[in-house]
Amino acid sequence: MRTYMAQQDTNRTALLSARRELTQGIRASEDWQPSYKAHPETFKALLLHEAELEQAVAEYLAGLAQRVPQYVDWSLVPEPVKAAASPLANKDDDLRKAEEFDLTKAVFDAMTMLTTTGAQAGKLASGIYIYIGVSSLSQTVFVAAREQVATLVSQVTETNRKLIREAIKQSIARGEDVSRNHRTHQDRGEQPVRAEMIAQTESVRRIKRG
Repeated sequence: MRTYMAQQDTNRTALLSARRELTQGIRASEDWQPSYKAHPETFKALLLHEAELEQAVAEYLAGLAQRVPQYVDWSLVPEPVKAAASPLANKDDDLRKAEEFDLTKAVFDAMTMLTTTGAQAGKLASGIYIYIGVSSLSQTVFVAAREQVATLVSQVTETNRKLIREAIKQSIARGEDVSRNHRTHQDRGEQPVRAEMIAQTESVRRIKRG
């Protein structure tokens, strides 16, 4: 059993690595403003960290899809009047904070590296070449990254809550029972398009900020 699980982990790691490389290749082939490609090394770093952020968000959303049932008071779902008020248990501060912590942990490294890449691109654009590595992040860059992660986490978690509420309402309107409503949330899974949009938007913002 352990051998099988180890093999599964190895296969998953290989697939995720292949996906990141494919994502970078696709994005590199797209039309970009000349300023983004002015310095090949920073452009390459942008694509890498964007792909890492996309994967991190997709993995988080996939896990969230499995956790959603514990955030809903299912005893209220069959009652349309109460359900319309969005019977979410995740208004509980502990559950909300736990989700925010998990998402912060998932995206922090990639967001920090995107912020660093943006700072590096800004220095190169101004004609000052100073490489900023992870071990020598300036306090300004670190603070900026931390603030940007906090903003992203707040936006994503609030959107998650809205999407869950809307999904419940739609499921009730279709006359689905609790078990089907439960499966509907889990079937929505990774939301790869949403993860892609978040990663692309944030990567461009970080470069512009730099």
